[in-house]
Amino acid sequence: GQGQSVEQFLEELGPRVELDYLARNTFENVLSTVNYLEKTSHLKEVIVISSDYHLLRIKMIMQEVDDHEEAIFHYLGTVNDYAKLSNIKVLVKESYKIIQSWVFLLFWSN
Repeated sequence: GQGQSVEQFLEELGPRVELDYLARNTFENVLSTVNYLEKTSHLKEVIVISSDYHLLRIKMIMQEVDDHEEAIFHYLGTVNDYAKLSNIKVLVKESYKIIQSWVFLLFWSN
């Protein structure tokens, strides 16, 4: 409802939503999600929510480290206004991180 904190809203949803407060970066977020799926094998669908510019890298990492073929992942991105210079800077930085992650994943898979 209106005036409700995010924590209150999520508490109402109960066990259908899980937040990861421990991961410090995208790789740790993905690994935490995969580990959570291993512990809760009854889950068949997962919604990953992030910024729109971040989803490509999340998907790229998830495809490499997740071997749970039975789980279906849905990705939902918040929309950013790329007419703003600050968002363009974030997009350029994310492009660099995508290349960096791709190189890291080359070694990960070997």
